[in-house]
Amino acid sequence: VIVSKSGGAGDAAAVESLDYDALIVATGAEISLDAVPGAMENENAVLPFYTVEQAMELKRRLALLDGYLEDDTMQQQREPVNVVVVGGGYSGVELALNLVDRFGGPNNDNVQVSLVHRGSQVLEYATEHNRKQGTERLEKAGGNGMASTSV
Repeated sequence: VIVSKSGGAGDAAAVESLDYDALIVATGAEISLDAVPGAMENENAVLPFYTVEQAMELKRRLALLDGYLEDDTMQQQREPVNVVVVGGGYSGVELALNLVDRFGGPNNDNVQVSLVHRGSQVLEYATEHNRKQGTERLEKAGGNGMASTSV
């Protein structure tokens, strides 16, 4: 996925590619996946997170990923898995924290969880206390938070 990290006023946006094995879009608003470059070509790796059915699909995919990570025969050949959560509201932050926790936290070299948020700060509409708690927990857990970044 291509992300664009905006700078301050008048600064040009830095564009970079962020590889992912699983992209979870948790925007808290209705989205159109065809607006996300590469999402339609890679439908099996992209999962919106709005409905119970989508939550159950996420559970199924995480079980598959667990099996992949536990397969000792693949250990030498296995590439690290990158999971990207798009949307830094409450749902996105909670999902990212749960994923980091599920995969062993900051000491896990097999899975990297990144949180991409378009706004200037994660949990930007939360109270200052909640925003601080959320961002500190994400950093401490080992999640990669990227604010001012568009997909």
